[in-house]
Order: sequence, then structure tokens, then C-alpha cells
Amino acid sequence: MVGQVPNVVFPSGMIVEEYDADGFTLSGSEVPLYYGAADTSVCLATTTINQLIEAC
Repeated sequence: MVGQVPNVVFPSGMIVEEYDADGFTLSGSEVPLYYGAADTSVCLATTTINQLIEAC
């Protein structure tokens, strides 16, 4: 919550391991999402493709 830019999360990478035959991710796939925290740490959150789309 506190840093050079307060109340902002900077995602730095995510990994999707489940794909269909055409190479598209499955909507229920679990996604580990790495992000910077308060300019001092890297954290990990897990979500799904569906939850990411709903949040947008």
C-alpha cells in the first residue's frame, strides 16, 4: 500500500500451464501472478483466467 506509487500493483509475470488443442488457455486454469510489493518485495497471488477477465 505504501511506496513510490501508493495503492498500485505492478504485475511482473504470470504463468498459464493449461491450454486447449488450439493453444488457447482454458478459462478455469489456475494462474500464478507475480507482482511487486511496496518497492521492496516480489509476491505471488493465484487466480484463474475467469477471475482476471471478471476483474477487468
